[in-house]
Amino acid sequence: MPNAEFDQAMKTIAYDPERFPRCDDRHHYYLMRHFPCQIIYRQHQDHWNIIAVAHTARRPDYWSGR
Repeated sequence: MPNAEFDQAMKTIAYDPERFPRCDDRHHYYLMRHFPCQIIYRQHQDHWNIIAVAHTARRPDYWSGR
């Protein structure tokens, strides 16, 4: 995944993390535009943690135990 798209995704998430949909009660996700990937993240105290960068067609819930 090119760094430019990932960097832009991080800026977009950081600007307004609550705007993206939830995939469960603790996690949000951001869908990449040019790659079949999603960034899974959740709030931890006063910051947001990236839990996984997951391919959308390969084992989509592999990260759910994290």
